[in-house]
Amino acid sequence: MMLIHYSSSGGFANLRLTYSVDTTKLPQELAQELERLVNQTKFFTLQAAPAISAAGGLPDMMQYEISIQQGEERRSLHYNDMTMPEQLRSLQERLQELALEQRSQS
Repeated sequence: MMLIHYSSSGGFANLRLTYSVDTTKLPQELAQELERLVNQTKFFTLQAAPAISAAGGLPDMMQYEISIQQGEERRSLHYNDMTMPEQLRSLQERLQELALEQRSQS
């Protein structure tokens, strides 16, 4: 079981997205996909990069947060377009897709 929270904000249009889910409440295929992506990124041991402020000259930079709890482990990562670790990109992109799907259904 994983609890996942994703949020993003910023960009030219200041788009704000959020997505929160308990993987036990998802269809099995989607839950397995998300858990596989989290494991592939080595999320709980991934080195966090220092954030670069959007005020530092790039006002359209997207800001992201991913928080995951798995059992007793809990971790949150904050990053932006410039500091996002490459191995996190596939997880971030999938969570963003799910956030957009959820938003369009609201």
